Amino acid sequence: MNAPVGLFRWLLWLYPRRHRRRFGAEMVEMAEYRWRRHGGGAGATLAAVRGLLIAAVGVWMDEVRRKTMTMKRGWALDLRFVIRSLWRSKGYVATTVLVLACAVAATASVFSYVRGTLLHDPSYPNAESVMIVWGSNLENGQLRDVISGPNYVDLQARITSLDPVAAFHTDAAYLMVDGRPEVMDAQEVSVDFFQVLGVEAALGRLFGDEDRMSGAAATVVVSHGFWRDRMNASPDAVGSVLSFEGDPRTVIGVLPDGFEFISPTPLYIPLRDDELAAMPRGNIHFNVLGRLVPGASVAEVERELRPLVEHIEGEYPLFEGWTFLVEPLHEVSVEAVRPVIVALAVAAFLVLLVSLVNLTTLFRIRAFAREGELRIRTALGAGRDKVARVLALETVGLALAGAVIGLAATPFILSRIGELVPVWIRIPESAARVPVLQALLDPGVATVAVGTAVLGSLLLSAPTFRIALRHASSPMADDRRVHEGIRGTRSLVAVEIAVATMLCIGAGLTVRSTGQLLSTDVGIEPEGLLTLYFGDVWGDAAGERTAYFRQVVDAVERLPVVERAGLIGYVDFQAEDDFARIFFHDRERDPGLGTREEWRRVDGGLFEAARMEIVRGRGFRSRDFVGVPRVAVVNEAFAAKHYPDGRAVGKLS
Repeated sequence: MNAPVGLFRWLLWLYPRRHRRRFGAEMVEMAEYRWRRHGGGAGATLAAVRGLLIAAVGVWMDEVRRKTMTMKRGWALDLRFVIRSLWRSKGYVATTVLVLACAVAATASVFSYVRGTLLHDPSYPNAESVMIVWGSNLENGQLRDVISGPNYVDLQARITSLDPVAAFHTDAAYLMVDGRPEVMDAQEVSVDFFQVLGVEAALGRLFGDEDRMSGAAATVVVSHGFWRDRMNASPDAVGSVLSFEGDPRTVIGVLPDGFEFISPTPLYIPLRDDELAAMPRGNIHFNVLGRLVPGASVAEVERELRPLVEHIEGEYPLFEGWTFLVEPLHEVSVEAVRPVIVALAVAAFLVLLVSLVNLTTLFRIRAFAREGELRIRTALGAGRDKVARVLALETVGLALAGAVIGLAATPFILSRIGELVPVWIRIPESAARVPVLQALLDPGVATVAVGTAVLGSLLLSAPTFRIALRHASSPMADDRRVHEGIRGTRSLVAVEIAVATMLCIGAGLTVRSTGQLLSTDVGIEPEGLLTLYFGDVWGDAAGERTAYFRQVVDAVERLPVVERAGLIGYVDFQAEDDFARIFFHDRERDPGLGTREEWRRVDGGLFEAARMEIVRGRGFRSRDFVGVPRVAVVNEAFAAKHYPDGRAVGKLS
């Protein structure tokens, strides 16, 4: 019987080609020898095949080990060479790392606000389905306004594409602590409020049908932060009693950790459906939330609202010109800050590009200065791939060092920014307030910042690598190619400088636009301006209230650190508004409608305390408040709207 030599030769294809060519004939002879030694036959064939297979595995393992060790030694040697080379150029390293660290820190800080504000998912599920319903009257210049209790009840009963629907009102609660009232933010909400948001209690329960009507027990739901900080995270918090200005309320539930509705409100107090329905229809006071039913759209909600608007206008003429505006809650909540954050993000990205372009110029100059060194390495046997690897290691190492240092500095920058920006800002053309900026420095932001710095450095340095490799492989005496490289380098540096200049101009313009957005004149001087909230004294007689207010203002002004104090009904920019219907006596208007404008009750010291400039006429005097015809001060927007001839002073309304 002849040995299966063909099978043995076919199995040689399992070996590396270099090994097969060198030892193939010997391996076939050895396999044939083993076949004969085992007496031939099928058993001998299997033994020979098994030997060839085991040997193939061993050869491949040796091959991989050899290549891996060679590669490791090559990378290690190149890394040591790069470190020694950079150590001799400390000024170049410091400049490169510092410039890139500043750019990455700025970029990561701004991107943290993009991630935490514009791209942050709300703390309630399926946020895209949660709608806010505004009252809207474009004729009066009020795009987003609140809704009366009866109008909310009608909306709840007639609209089927929003289910459930809830009302809420941001207010202040006066919590009694050690016998003294402490002002705290609170949300008055109807019982379906948490169902709209899809939130469940972490402890106890949330509002339900047992809290829906007047006569039910006085209850309150607290946030997780309030439960943790004020109630010491007690497991027995549910059922405890909180005192609100002598009105005790029982804690029935604790919200989950991380839940935040527009603003971090610690207390939620129930609104009763029958009390909402019994309120005057003209007393607009509440915002309305609703969740789209599956398959419904905003357009469908608006179609359902049209008959309700016609019904309300027909029954109550004071609502002529009013309609409902339906918008996604999350989109509205970031509308005010989106232009500022986008402008900052563009500016930061341009600054990073400027830094990368300038650093590319430094890389190119350094590579050109090292031309002799690279030629010597090539002459000693280093291939183009090895030279390119050295250049890439140096570029990536510097970019990575700068990016890591910049990223490490980002939390300190974010903490400083948090001290400078205001806490709240109003949703445009409304009285609702939202947090201005929320930063989130998560792994995604860090990856984008570091990846942009490293990859950007590599991509922008690619032309430098090509020139350096071409020069390194050219003969030393080839002066023509050297001069061509010098001219090409100069041209490319000129292009980079031009691009960097344009990027600097773009970044400067963007920063200026951002500065204008942040420095908009709001009519007051916020620096050093503090607010103090009064307790609820509206149940007292008018004379007693006046005396109390005057006493408080006098006490505040006696403080050595206070220059001036004044009174105002609602603090501007803090989610409260007060509108009144105004009639102009010097012109003909429908006496039943008038003009609805926002107003504030103030005393004579408010304008001076807030440093509000009187551009025409005068401010209030002490004699304007008692026993004389009433007077008012209007802003420039009101004067331009209703008195385009510029003669608002002295008019009667």
